[in-house]
Amino acid sequence: MECCNPAGPYTFAPADMDQVISLADQVECSLGLSISNNYWDNFIPDNAATSKELIFTIPNKRGAGVSGSVRSRYFCTLHYNAEALLRKGNAGGALTIVNELRAKRGAAALDSLDEKALLDERGRELYWEGWRRNDQIRFGTFTGSWEFKNASVDGHEVLYPIPATALASNPNLKQNAGY
Repeated sequence: MECCNPAGPYTFAPADMDQVISLADQVECSLGLSISNNYWDNFIPDNAATSKELIFTIPNKRGAGVSGSVRSRYFCTLHYNAEALLRKGNAGGALTIVNELRAKRGAAALDSLDEKALLDERGRELYWEGWRRNDQIRFGTFTGSWEFKNASVDGHEVLYPIPATALASNPNLKQNAGY
């Protein structure tokens, strides 16, 4: 059953953004989270003990199963309410959070913040964490063109194809449009 176009546009209703802000604040407070002063503390061998930024961690040491690759750290860091404040119209509040983060990373403060600047900032802060595709889908840029990538004709690329083995083993599944 299709309920909406996966490529958007998304509404970002104020009530939804209020809930995002509230839930992010609750998680931050209940876990005692804060942005690390040193970004690379998120990836050192005792990252769970050193960084106050991480929610879910896998020990980053040899012989610990799936560790050894940054790509194995799912939902690694705390993502501030990086976006809900801006979408709700509180660009000043969002800018304050972004500039606090930039100060910890040794970057100059921004004078203003809009969606493009926030997407760029998230790209810099989360570049090791495999999150860019999700952000680009949400910000509406994933289906556009850039170097070595043509624009999408119908936006179907925001959903992955269902593997043939899954389709063959479950007659209730229907391949995602465009594949």
